[in-house]
Amino acid sequence: MIANFVATPSEPPAGPLPSTVGFVGRLSHEKGPDLFCESAVRSAGDVTWRTYGDGPMRSALESAFNQNVEFRGFVSNMASSWGDIGLLLMPSRAEGLPMAALEALAAGVPVAAARVGALPDVIRHGENGWLFEPGDLNAIQMVDEWSRDKAARGRLWRTAAWRSVRERFSVEAGVEQTLNAYREAGFKR
Repeated sequence: MIANFVATPSEPPAGPLPSTVGFVGRLSHEKGPDLFCESAVRSAGDVTWRTYGDGPMRSALESAFNQNVEFRGFVSNMASSWGDIGLLLMPSRAEGLPMAALEALAAGVPVAAARVGALPDVIRHGENGWLFEPGDLNAIQMVDEWSRDKAARGRLWRTAAWRSVRERFSVEAGVEQTLNAYREAGFKR
């Protein structure tokens, strides 16, 4: 099996982590945008909560949570938006290996994610992000920890996030995995 891979900068991103918690993905039940919005309501931290995406739950979520969450809608290329996000929160009920997580990490954005799909293979709890049980709204404590400690630990989190993707999920790593798969299948150069 060849994992997803993403373009990764040659150096870890610099600068402080913004005070924005982001949700990137389809606004549908399996992705948990309702849990993201509920977390925004429960948060004690002084942070901005922002979604990037569209889907069947958008209208209802905007009606219920527009006081707590900014809804940016569909974004075709997140590259210019990752710099505005300090933490990606993925409260998914079901996942594979989401590109949003890999892109965030490559951009030096730590990820707090539900322990579903391949996310536990990517997120190293406390190092490049945090893991929590699916549906656990107490995970907001991780967001509050991030908010409290990001000034002191943000650079370490950024570097760990970037490094975790650079080593295992970069284009270079993905091409090598692909070539190895072809070699193992008997293809010769």
